[in-house]
Amino acid sequence: MIKKILIANRGEIAIRIIRTCKEMGIKTVSIYSNEDKDALHVFMADESVCTEKENDSDGYTNIDNIIQAAINTKCDAIHCGYGFLSECYEFAKRIEQSGLIYIGTNPDVLKGIENKYLLKEKVQKLGIPIIESYEAENIKKEDFPILIKSAIGAGGKGIEKIENIEEFKFKFGKISNDLKNKKIYIEKYIKGYRHIEIQYAADKFGNIITFPERDCSLQINYKKVIEMTPSSNISKNLIAKMKKDTLKIVKELGYTNIGTAEFIVDKDNNYYFIEINPRIQVEHTVTEMCADVDLVKMQIEIADRKNIEEYKNIKSSNIFAIEARINALEGNKNITFCNFPLGNNIRLDTHIYNGMKVSINYDPMLMKIICKGKTKEGAINRLKQALEELIIEGIDTNINYLYDVITSEKFVNGEYDLEYLKEV
Repeated sequence: MIKKILIANRGEIAIRIIRTCKEMGIKTVSIYSNEDKDALHVFMADESVCTEKENDSDGYTNIDNIIQAAINTKCDAIHCGYGFLSECYEFAKRIEQSGLIYIGTNPDVLKGIENKYLLKEKVQKLGIPIIESYEAENIKKEDFPILIKSAIGAGGKGIEKIENIEEFKFKFGKISNDLKNKKIYIEKYIKGYRHIEIQYAADKFGNIITFPERDCSLQINYKKVIEMTPSSNISKNLIAKMKKDTLKIVKELGYTNIGTAEFIVDKDNNYYFIEINPRIQVEHTVTEMCADVDLVKMQIEIADRKNIEEYKNIKSSNIFAIEARINALEGNKNITFCNFPLGNNIRLDTHIYNGMKVSINYDPMLMKIICKGKTKEGAINRLKQALEELIIEGIDTNINYLYDVITSEKFVNGEYDLEYLKEV
């Protein structure tokens, strides 16, 4: 039985995991870098360990130091959150080799889905539509426009749209260098598409559950800004097909724990599988608000070999949920004052506080505001209220921009795609 968990992360997701552990009566150990010694997650956990030693790599990516911290503090398991080492096969394998429980899918399964090329080959054999992909040396003029990305999960970082072969020849080397040693993945760019996710949970007894879909089409430079459920202007029949395909993929992979199957839907309502996210995602809160479930709790329960059959009756209760990510637009400044919104059906996940210094070395997200309502209009109005009440001083943020987006006519009417935010 899991009684103590080390959380190999920082910021709002570390705090999110700590809160669930407290509700479950599980002790927590947080880790931190030298720069994060005054971070909120350090003080909220039962114990904290600095995992950044002199001349070492960052404390959140040093596998040896993190595992040793878990052993020294007598933890049973490690939870990785999202980002950092959350999709790292080597880390997952090392955790299990150390006699600890990895709160995620089996490391061998993780290795099998780590590479997008290999995963999509498996998925295609199941009869599920995928986007055409290319090898760099074989790409032709007629294949453009294309997207270049890391073949191994990078959270939207480094993705670039290339319009023609001349631009490809000019930029390919720099993009490869920016993605460091990660294998480059090239796929066809589908104009005017929507980004739809199917959240799922699978235990070690063969039970698989899918949850209401998330529409994550509102992105800037392929980084999500606003997410919602249910999706606007996409048929229930199409969603049902994506859920059915998700079940096929999960069964084929032998995947356990929670994860997300990601699809795109083009303007003609054709859908294509793009990848599996084998971890908790930033936008998991949208699903939680809609389905009234704790996905972090489910992660821990599945890792602890518990049966999730009791969750099989979870369905969307005609609730609309929406999330906005509040980002800092600059770093190395202190938050001089903040006021958080309150009210029914408003959830705030954050790690910031008055006087906190915002680092330029980590993700710029300051908080997530998640609102729900019985109607789409009600949820949007609640988010408008929350953004109006939210005050963050001392640093520039995207609060006003998000307000403009959710009050725009096309957004309210669901008439948007991945390129829409270029217009706002």
